[in-house]
Amino acid sequence: MGVYRIEPDGSVSRVLAEAGKPNGIALSPDESVLYVASFDDGTRADGRRVPPAERLMAILAFSLDRRGRPGARRVLVAYPFDEGPDGIEVDAEGNLWVAVQSPRRPGIVAYGPDGVERARIPVPAPTNLTFGRGSDADRLYITADRSLFRIRVGKQGLDAAR
Repeated sequence: MGVYRIEPDGSVSRVLAEAGKPNGIALSPDESVLYVASFDDGTRADGRRVPPAERLMAILAFSLDRRGRPGARRVLVAYPFDEGPDGIEVDAEGNLWVAVQSPRRPGIVAYGPDGVERARIPVPAPTNLTFGRGSDADRLYITADRSLFRIRVGKQGLDAAR
């Protein structure tokens, strides 16, 4: 349970150990912030289960220094123990698009860089998402349950801006 980085020389190093149970990661458009989707459902590799109070269901934000090393952890969005973030993407404006698993309101949620919810797309059991490329850069592709969805969202994916 950590976030790893591939160094320019090809070596791998763990850069975050305090990121809950990382599931999705993304960078802000200027690459100054690392976002981590922690989806801690309580299961551990050794088979034990931890109680809900010890689980971290959140979008975490870490400022990055010039060398790309993360600073202190900040909880950008907190979720109740029975719902949480799965896949995560960032658009060209710095908004976060998150596949949220929830028994009450599953879907894709768009948050501003400040963590405030800006939009919600109801989708059953979403797991991951990505923006299209080229002329499809304003379309969000979503995996959910046993389906693949495509929706035009009116925002450009981060890769379209590069």
